[in-house]
Amino acid sequence: AAAYSCIANNGLFMKPYLVSKEYGLNGEVVYENRPSPVRKVVSTNTAKIITQLLTGVVQRGTGMEAAIEGMLVAGKTGTSQKLVNGRYSSNHHLGSFIGYFPAEDPSILVAVILDDPRSGNYYGGKISAPVFKRIANRLLEYKSVNEIYDPTIYESNGQVVQANSKKASDEIFIPNLSYLSLSAAESILKENSLSYKIMSEDGTQIVNTSDNQKWVVVLQDPAPNQRIKKKDLSTINIIISSIENEEGELTIPDITGMSLRNAINKLIASGFEVEINGSGAIVSQYPPAGTKHNLGTRIIIYCTNKL
Repeated sequence: AAAYSCIANNGLFMKPYLVSKEYGLNGEVVYENRPSPVRKVVSTNTAKIITQLLTGVVQRGTGMEAAIEGMLVAGKTGTSQKLVNGRYSSNHHLGSFIGYFPAEDPSILVAVILDDPRSGNYYGGKISAPVFKRIANRLLEYKSVNEIYDPTIYESNGQVVQANSKKASDEIFIPNLSYLSLSAAESILKENSLSYKIMSEDGTQIVNTSDNQKWVVVLQDPAPNQRIKKKDLSTINIIISSIENEEGELTIPDITGMSLRNAINKLIASGFEVEINGSGAIVSQYPPAGTKHNLGTRIIIYCTNKL
């Protein structure tokens, strides 16, 4: 992560640190880390060229599964054999994806390295890039677009070098609320000062909900992970569905013959999370229908590529 940050920082290597602040027993800050430059590693021009190449990896190369809608990502996949008893093994691997965004002015870098994955696939672009995407999307749910595109920068002594100057931005980033509880979705919307309406699946507005933890977001309008001009956005509509079961083991419903949308809604309403593999008609699911699993279990829907 530190090495890739040199490219993201236009060739400048910054001293990495893990702990942001240390507090004393009285609650006062006794030590605080701040970004501190170490040395110039490559020229600014070289770093910008590499960033352009890395954006190509995500846009049309092995890292396409790390792409974030509405955000330009630079990154690189990695796949390597591990040394086992002094020899490279064809059965043991490291799969990685390291990326940063927004590529044109980076402020966040994420490194995902999976040691000896056993899912049947070990290529970084297939196993680590999707994890990067999920982490990045979750970060984007909690950080404002102003903070992503224009972070405050400090000297090593704590003095502000560049304060956030885009608080009056005319663009709004739409967070991804899919499959979140209504309570979590409302917290994100309020934190980002976004107006919203709660809608039922039949299109009627819901004014009061008895327990926000019993409802999940199944759709939203406008679509998530995009930037929209303030003048073009008045309210975000979130469509919710109730969780039918709350505790104990739940029986996985049979979604055979359903449309993908109805299948997703059914599983979410039953208290499960959903992962979609492929597109088109549903051919199977895992775990299978009729088996019992805990609330929040992830159900994989397998689809053909033919409608």
